[in-house]
Amino acid sequence: MVLVLSSQAGWPDFYMRTLTEIIAQTIEKLKVDIVAQTLEQLKVDIVAQTLQQLNVNIAGQTQDINVYITGQSENLNVNIAAQTATLDVQVLGTASVSIDAQTVDINVKQSRYTENRIVLENNGTTPSWTSDVAYRVKFFSHRARGIIRKIEIYARNTTSTDENITVELCLSPRGPAIYTFTLTIPAGSSEGWHGILVYAPWGYNQLAVRVRNQGYAEIAYDDGSPYDYYSHSSSVEYIVPGNYRLWVRVYVYATDVGSLPVSGTVNTISIPNRSSRAETGVVSIAAGETKTLIDISATGRTTFIQLSSIGIGIDGVDWYVYCDGEEVLHLNPGFWVTYYADEKAGQGIVLTKRNDTDKIYAFTITVPLEFKYSLRVEAKNSGTTDGHVVARVILSSLI
Repeated sequence: MVLVLSSQAGWPDFYMRTLTEIIAQTIEKLKVDIVAQTLEQLKVDIVAQTLQQLNVNIAGQTQDINVYITGQSENLNVNIAAQTATLDVQVLGTASVSIDAQTVDINVKQSRYTENRIVLENNGTTPSWTSDVAYRVKFFSHRARGIIRKIEIYARNTTSTDENITVELCLSPRGPAIYTFTLTIPAGSSEGWHGILVYAPWGYNQLAVRVRNQGYAEIAYDDGSPYDYYSHSSSVEYIVPGNYRLWVRVYVYATDVGSLPVSGTVNTISIPNRSSRAETGVVSIAAGETKTLIDISATGRTTFIQLSSIGIGIDGVDWYVYCDGEEVLHLNPGFWVTYYADEKAGQGIVLTKRNDTDKIYAFTITVPLEFKYSLRVEAKNSGTTDGHVVARVILSSLI
């Protein structure tokens, strides 16, 4: 059907209201162009049809547009370009949204409020065994918030007496114990999961489970990845990461409903934060030794870091800075002046002190280092003489 309304000279003007219905038809292509018209309302209903593609292009309009798509399982691609608009999207189910090169305020409403019962675990299928009396840590960096119902350790006890394992729940591998429990492995126990009910409220996102064997029970581990293992033979303050996985799992009645992944560039929104905080670590360090000076579990950004060494040769001290477990800086005074910059030269990272006579060296770092979960500063004495190291960190935006 083609209807032409024209206004030629000498012809009368027509005003008509047309209603076109196309029902139960097979149409290869239907193209409708409405140009330079003033419409009160344009309503298009497409019901119970199988459509390969529906393209709607609305340009140069200032009207509100409401689009409702119900009961469909097809992909819907919406392209809104060069518009100033408020876009309200309600999704029931799973949505993938990409917003690029825009200035956008994103408000995400999470309506889920019921608990989520989960098991935190990360281990392989073939265990190795250790019975050393040492501090060993299983570190979960996410989703621990809620009620910790049960802790389980994969262990065995081939002796004729019951053996105890001390279990501590901490915020970080070196942090103080918030809860302490004792897990008993009965005499003659073959390998398997041995658990203890704790029902411990836990208001933190991360969890470090620190265990120490008090006898001769054997605890399982493996060398698979991702690694989550920390240990030291005798002291909590010297616990360091290792390339292993301890066989520990945690049952959580979680109040954390999971992650909401967002990828893209979003305008910066200020978050309430602590305006400033200072951390300082000063230790003696023997030749060949590595020590952690500062270990912070939080979210934030550095504004100033100063690293100093006394009594160690220019090539003998190495500094390491880790953000969220990843090495972001490795500094050595001798390597720095040989390959990068002289004393007090450079910007952002500067060797501010060089005294070869007294073996005093210092780096100052003013380039911001951002971290989501943790900041750790370590020093290694690669030289042949003992000395002292100092790390001073001033932080801002620490949540």
